[in-house]
Amino acid sequence: MDNILFEVIPYPIKWDDIKKQNFIKKISEIIYKNNINIVNIPEVIIENRNQNRNVSYLQKVPPLEFAIHLRNFYNQNYQKNLDFIINVVVPLKEKNYFLNYIDSLISNGINKIVLVGKDRSDKEYIGYEVIQAAKILKDKYKDKIILGGITIFHRKNEHLKIIEKRNSNIDFFISQIIFDKSNFYNLINTLKNLNIANLLNLKIYISLAVVNSFKELDFMKFLDVYFPNEILNDIKDIYSDKDLNTYFNRFLDSLIIELIELIFTYRRYNLDIGFNIEHIMYNNLDLSEELLKKVKIKLKNIEFLKMKNF
Repeated sequence: MDNILFEVIPYPIKWDDIKKQNFIKKISEIIYKNNINIVNIPEVIIENRNQNRNVSYLQKVPPLEFAIHLRNFYNQNYQKNLDFIINVVVPLKEKNYFLNYIDSLISNGINKIVLVGKDRSDKEYIGYEVIQAAKILKDKYKDKIILGGITIFHRKNEHLKIIEKRNSNIDFFISQIIFDKSNFYNLINTLKNLNIANLLNLKIYISLAVVNSFKELDFMKFLDVYFPNEILNDIKDIYSDKDLNTYFNRFLDSLIIELIELIFTYRRYNLDIGFNIEHIMYNNLDLSEELLKKVKIKLKNIEFLKMKNF
């Protein structure tokens, strides 16, 4: 799989046809200019969280419908094929419906599927657990399906969750958005020190996103994105969206370099690290493209070093 994914939120159902088409066109331009081959499409649901949501929820078109529309437009206008990762919130789907839905993804040429787990541990759900679903799908589709899982680096005992998912044939992982390398570093070190054969022969995509406003910052907090104390202390004296965006741009520049250094360090353990670039808001596409370009440049540098065997 490629080293860079571009995550695109499906457009809201309520948008008119012109606005939907313009969004598809803009996404296609970004994908083509930056030579992106795989688009990661989340399944957006109403999150069950304790705090109030500061961004109103708009029901989105289903991920498969969006993927087909984008794929057809891209193929017709750029004469290139496009691959997709579809995220599926497993516990919310009735079990037979879930299995039929996976069948429809496979029949539409989409075999890369991220199995997303439950939002709350204190609630009963109608669907499968992620581990159950992974085993069922691998038994049925064998090598015809590539399964992904979600990893949250700061979550307690995350290394045990990764081990369990790997043992149930989860092939790759996509992280929650991060603004800190320490939790990732600690997780990888814990896995490495366990000395489990082939455990680190896996793919992890680190998710990054720009912060363009306090509204976006608050929304990420609502989504339980972890912000280290260093950031929270730094932004106490920032009051404008422009200054906040400047701060986070500089912070991300440094973070990308630090993460690239970790990639270089851990390549000896066959740990394959990539990046998943998110846009969070629909008006953030240009800024997200800039972030995408920065990451691509840094990854080219590390690939050059690999070739030289430095």
